[in-house]
Amino acid sequence: MRDKLLALTDFLVERKDAEGLRLLREVTFDLFCSEFEVENLSLIELNDYISDALTEINRGTSSEEILALPIRKLIDDY
Repeated sequence: MRDKLLALTDFLVERKDAEGLRLLREVTFDLFCSEFEVENLSLIELNDYISDALTEINRGTSSEEILALPIRKLIDDY
């Protein structure tokens, strides 16, 4: 599940799909609120990554730079 959620998030980042990222952020927040857990993945950190990605998309940051954000590395190191 962890790898699929990260792959989906990265895919949406690569496409700069802001609407898809917003929807995914809502889903991950709902999962967190329902106490759903994903092994080796913090849903809070994933939501932070999605929020940061949306901010950077609005700033015009490249997909490559977004994928290299510190929060993304933190998730990889989790």
